[in-house]
Amino acid sequence: MIADDHELFNDGIKGMINSESDMKVSTQVFSGNDVLESVMNHQPAVLLLDINMPGKTGIELAHLLKKEKPLIPIIMLSMYSDSRFIHECKNMKVNGYVLKNASKEKLIFAIRAVLSGESYYDPALSEQKSLHQNDEFMKKFKLTKRELEIIRLVKDNHTAQDISNILFLSVFTVETHRRNINLKLGVKNTLGLIKFATEHGI
Repeated sequence: MIADDHELFNDGIKGMINSESDMKVSTQVFSGNDVLESVMNHQPAVLLLDINMPGKTGIELAHLLKKEKPLIPIIMLSMYSDSRFIHECKNMKVNGYVLKNASKEKLIFAIRAVLSGESYYDPALSEQKSLHQNDEFMKKFKLTKRELEIIRLVKDNHTAQDISNILFLSVFTVETHRRNINLKLGVKNTLGLIKFATEHGI
């Protein structure tokens, strides 16, 4: 099953997969709001999921599906190599992550790997570079990796409940982190935190 709102891209992936003798795309979905129902109805062997769709995002859907249908493997399709997305997906135990500019061979390899029970994260991901940049920022402001994750999620308009779901933490733990973050950065509220994050390129 392919879930991607760009019809040409969705059809292109379908063509690549259907050209393999042992694979077939059974379902295509073009909105995040239609993914859950389609997964429940069709029970795909693997789901290729765009990270950024109208309606529910790929991150939100992956979180829900890992609870409702944990045995269905998910491969995220994304233009983003930012470490925050990669960390979120790994924390949710998403099975794969492939950049949209990857070759057909890489995508097919990822699908086969995931179907055989392995995980596959695109080697082209710039995670190490991003992590190094994070280390410098954390050293300067005395933040932990978890606190930096939470800052980014707050900046992306996630509530404490959203963050607890994404990071598998209690709401109380998230709120405790938020208080510590505010003290370290000298901000008083969410608006101040978002302003700080934006100004410092987090």
